[in-house]
Amino acid sequence: MSSRHQIMVGGRSIALELKRNARAKRLSLRVERAGGLLKLTVPPGISERKALAFAVSEQKWVQTQIDKAVPIVKLQGGANIHFGGEKIRIIFDPDKTRGVWHIDGQIIVGGPVAHAPGRLMRWLKLEAKKILMPHVEQHASSLGVHYSRVSIGDMRSRWGSCSASGGLRFNWRLILAPPSVLNYVAAHEVAHLREMNHSKAFWAHVTSLVPDWHKQRRWLRKEGHLLLAVSK
Repeated sequence: MSSRHQIMVGGRSIALELKRNARAKRLSLRVERAGGLLKLTVPPGISERKALAFAVSEQKWVQTQIDKAVPIVKLQGGANIHFGGEKIRIIFDPDKTRGVWHIDGQIIVGGPVAHAPGRLMRWLKLEAKKILMPHVEQHASSLGVHYSRVSIGDMRSRWGSCSASGGLRFNWRLILAPPSVLNYVAAHEVAHLREMNHSKAFWAHVTSLVPDWHKQRRWLRKEGHLLLAVSK
C-alpha cells in the first residue's frame, strides 16, 4: 500500500511516495535518479507521522540526491531523446499524414498534434518488440528453452522480467538504448527460462549468450536512468 505526500526540503515542497512493506526491517529512503521522486519504505509498526518525520530529518541527504537526479523528458515535439543509442529529435508535423517515420536523426510524427504523443508511444512499443524478437528467438534457441509470450511494458525501474509461466516482458525504453544493451537484456530474461534466480548457473547461461554482458550491465547502471527519464 502506498500514498503520496509533500515534505519541505531546502525551502521547497518535494513529492514523496510512502510505501508500507511487511518485510521491511527499518525505514529507508531512496531518490529515483530519473525524475527525482523521493520514496520512503516503512516497516510494520511505524506510524505515518514518525515515517514522515524521519524523511524530513534526512533532508540534507535528500537534497543532495535530488540535485543529482535528471528531469523527466516528455515525448513531445522538439524534445531530444536517444533511439538505438543515437541522439534524435522528435518532430510533430500536423501537415503530414498520420504516421511515424525515423529519418535522418529525427522521429517525425504526422497528424493532429493532440494525438501525437500517444501515436509515438504506440510506435515505440511496436519498434521495441520488433527489434527484441529476433534476439529473444535466437537466445531461446541457443539455450533450448521456450517462452509463452513476449510483451512490452512501461516499467519505471525494471528492464525486463520472466514469469513462472514463461512470459517475457520488456521495458519499451530498451529501444532507446544501444543495440548491444538491448541484446543483453533479452539474453538475461531468456536465461531465466533456465534458472529463475541469479545463481552461478544463471550467469553461466548469460555468459554463453553474451560474453561481454558485464560491459552492458555497467552501461545500464551508469546511463539507464537517462532512458528511464523519458516518459509520455
